[in-house]
Amino acid sequence: MKNNHGIIKTLALTLALLTLLLALCSCKGRPLATTSLAKTEVGKVGDYTVYYDELYFLASNYASGLKDNYKDDPEGLKAAIWDAVNENITENYAILKLCESEGIVYDEKELKEDIETAITLDIENEFDGSRSDYFKSQSEVGLTDRYVRFITGVNLRYGKLGTQYHDEGVIPNTDEELISYIQKNFVHTWHIAVFVNEGETREENLAKLEEAQKLLNDGTYTMYKLIGSKYNEDVTPDYLSDAYGYYFPRGIMDEKYEAAAFSMKVGDNTIVETRAQNSKGEYVDCFYLIEKLSTTSEASRVEIENNLRTLSDYVGDAIINDKKEAIQATLSFEPNDFAKSLDVSNLEPVKNGADYQLIIAIVCTVVAVAAVAVAIILIRRARTRRFQSLIKKK
Repeated sequence: MKNNHGIIKTLALTLALLTLLLALCSCKGRPLATTSLAKTEVGKVGDYTVYYDELYFLASNYASGLKDNYKDDPEGLKAAIWDAVNENITENYAILKLCESEGIVYDEKELKEDIETAITLDIENEFDGSRSDYFKSQSEVGLTDRYVRFITGVNLRYGKLGTQYHDEGVIPNTDEELISYIQKNFVHTWHIAVFVNEGETREENLAKLEEAQKLLNDGTYTMYKLIGSKYNEDVTPDYLSDAYGYYFPRGIMDEKYEAAAFSMKVGDNTIVETRAQNSKGEYVDCFYLIEKLSTTSEASRVEIENNLRTLSDYVGDAIINDKKEAIQATLSFEPNDFAKSLDVSNLEPVKNGADYQLIIAIVCTVVAVAAVAVAIILIRRARTRRFQSLIKKK
């Protein structure tokens, strides 16, 4: 009887360990460990601490976009990267500061749980539930789990801010208010694009777009006809794209594209040189031929009304963006001595730390298998003893 109790206890322990294993495996959103390099402080934005993994992600991405322009000027490349970092690294902290100023409070425990939920959903929806594929994708683009969680937390607070502004009426709620805001604050454009792909020269592509611009200006082609012509290599964006063109506020489009669009008069067109994704998803130099359209004509009003549900999503972003930029203008990144010593054009890559969830799962699996093996051995021994006992009695 004593042996049976031992076996039962062993099997109960095995079941408990297997249950724990299943629970651990189902928690896809649990964090990875952070390496010492990733969490090394590199400076401050106001009262907020900036870590190496954020600097690495921003600098490495800016470097890939700028290196072709500074092939023979390594010092110029470093300076350009630092300029880009200083200009953009304050954005997330401006959002946090705006949320603080508006009284957006997020319980730390609730925030952690919401971050894990968001990441779990991302793993399920974008990576077919594969936690390893998810973290591999982070590494491929220079992200760490710590920094992704930070950005996710910023976005969750941003969502609360949008909800609060809707409730308070800061963001228009009625259709007429939304239409009025869009007509006054959005810009309306059509465009075609030509990408400078591998094996092509900048001059050849510019000449191609200048030819299209000449056809537009002399009336041979309309912009609508150019969009469907051999001159256009643009991949249609996922938002606000149809026969009516693009309606957007400040802070949505590429900075150079946006600056040109807002500065032009209705009916004007211009060529802008910038960088964008080609059909292969690669960031390359490109040229846009942009024509500005009206937001206040009767036809435009009809278009806005027909697309109001889509456009209204950008109204809130535009209002929050204006407030964020006002705060961002007061912030600056102050690198520490460690950051100043770095070559931002060639930073040491960061990696995620150990996946303790996976390690624990493996350990639990080994222990569970061992427990089952022990249980089998004990059962066999108990049967052997009973069999021997029966023989002796006979």
